[in-house]
Amino acid sequence: MAEESRMNLAALQQGDPYITEIIDIAVKVALYKFSQQMNQWSVTDIEGSLFVYKRSASPTYGLMILNTKDFNNLVQPLTHQVEFHLNTPFLLFKKLA
Repeated sequence: MAEESRMNLAALQQGDPYITEIIDIAVKVALYKFSQQMNQWSVTDIEGSLFVYKRSASPTYGLMILNTKDFNNLVQPLTHQVEFHLNTPFLLFKKLA
């Protein structure tokens, strides 16, 4: 494992010690939120590297954006309550009720 990969894994494990493997990385992402009432997207204060990872506990997979703007990272377990759509270059997801 390359040194950068080890450092990334260690950084993720500080937030979730059950993370065992990084599956994929997007180096620069920004999180936007959709308002159904206003029918528009707005930028949030979350921006940084996106990691898709595997865990040794349930849920087995998740994603995290390590925020470079402040200490509020996005942590999203991947469960049946999360729906994804790939609309290149965008990855859209929503939490189902």
